[in-house]
Amino acid sequence: MPVNNSFYAIPAVWVVGMSSHWFAIYLTKASKAIPDFDNTDVRSFQAKIAAMDRKNPVVGKYVRAEAATANTYETLPLFACAVLAGAVARLPLESQHKFAFSYVALRAVYSLLYVNVTNQKLSGLRSVVWLTGVVSIFNQFIQAGKSFNQAY
Repeated sequence: MPVNNSFYAIPAVWVVGMSSHWFAIYLTKASKAIPDFDNTDVRSFQAKIAAMDRKNPVVGKYVRAEAATANTYETLPLFACAVLAGAVARLPLESQHKFAFSYVALRAVYSLLYVNVTNQKLSGLRSVVWLTGVVSIFNQFIQAGKSFNQAY
């Protein structure tokens, strides 16, 4: 019996998102430029760091890492629904797997670009990677819709 591994991509995307947050926490421990991470009031701590001078490379990297995390969680529900739509519509497993694990890879690349790119020229590449991921989600919904409609 074939196995749909695309469901595993949902927690994988969550881990990718958390990885940039964990990196931000690491930055607070490894640098004297920002205070140690305060887990008792995370949102206030993040706001305090965001208010610091972003010309400091560590501060900027921290803020971008947290932004990459937030962006992942803004798209995660749509991605998870697209995975489920593909399964409900019984899209071919190969295409479901290709979609799901390509999206995981795109999110990893996006997060790396978000955290590390500081010039305007290369920031466009980050946007292209983000848009590619979103278009792949929409494509998954379109393919699921077509398949589902053909069944009725």
